[in-house]
Amino acid sequence: MDLNEQGRTGTPVQTRHFWELARADFLMRLLRRRIGGGEGTLLDFGCGDGYLLRRMAAELPRWRFRAVDAAFDAGTMRELETAAPGRIRAERALDAAILPEVSCVTLFDVLEHLEDDAGFLKMLAGGLPRGAVLLITVPAGSRLYGEHDRRLRHFRRYDRADLAAVLERSGLEVLECRSFFCSLYPVRLLELMRGSAGGGIGGGAISPGWLNALLHRLFYCEAVLEGVPAACGLHLPGLSLEAVCRISVS
Repeated sequence: MDLNEQGRTGTPVQTRHFWELARADFLMRLLRRRIGGGEGTLLDFGCGDGYLLRRMAAELPRWRFRAVDAAFDAGTMRELETAAPGRIRAERALDAAILPEVSCVTLFDVLEHLEDDAGFLKMLAGGLPRGAVLLITVPAGSRLYGEHDRRLRHFRRYDRADLAAVLERSGLEVLECRSFFCSLYPVRLLELMRGSAGGGIGGGAISPGWLNALLHRLFYCEAVLEGVPAACGLHLPGLSLEAVCRISVS
């Protein structure tokens, strides 16, 4: 969860919004598929309240983690580091000197907060070792940009072709780039057409709890199954985009 949306860490799973839970499940599946059999150092840049980082540390026990978020306070950093003693180091700013040691970078809903997204990606590409993997998510659909994005200090939303172009111009080899949470796209579009600001998705579970749990599972299954049309060359619009990139080994 973005620390702009929540002012504290360690939110219990049962209080989290179904979208955040489904997203985390989907991203953990993506991580296991891409790096689950390996080991090394993972840089989680812009990790928010650390919910997903804690899951990564628990489910990827052979990996070490560098957690970076400019909104960290001392208490947050201490809580994260004690979640996996000796395996997590939390910092407010990125030390570029560590990049040659990093095997994987996660940028989950980060690039939209950066005015110079391409410049940041080029810096990473120039410092990471060959073969390092980057896993990226961004809010999708430039036409969906609205008040909710402005409140969260987003500079932009991304269309798939534009994201792929930024990644390639930055010197990254794009292995995968597709939408997920496609069923939510028309909902957000309708909100904008009606002039609604749109609610946040990180502020807590909806009630009743059984409905939040049901929607969590449904949206996770949807996100997984959306890989099928993408594998066939059919790219449907979604609320989010995910991309997997690699520092070229050629």
